[in-house]
Amino acid sequence: MRLQGKHISLIKVGDAYDAMYTSKEHPNGIITGYIVIGTVVNSLKQDHSLILAREEGGYFHTSPVKEINEKEKTFTTVNSVYKYEIVERLDI
Repeated sequence: MRLQGKHISLIKVGDAYDAMYTSKEHPNGIITGYIVIGTVVNSLKQDHSLILAREEGGYFHTSPVKEINEKEKTFTTVNSVYKYEIVERLDI
């Protein structure tokens, strides 16, 4: 699925089984259950970070993507496993 330009919610559902950190504490504090909502800036592609323009301003980017499961709407990065859902943008 093409995500670029889509408004999504992104939730961290776990750590990658071979995460680069051993303490099971994400180096940027992105813990399981963390949610970010925004518009996808680039394509979801293996070996590239996914970048979101956050609703509240600024950007969120993942570590490089290792695996993509379009059927489950999940992807695994170097450090984390994320699930995404397309959401309606509420411009008030």
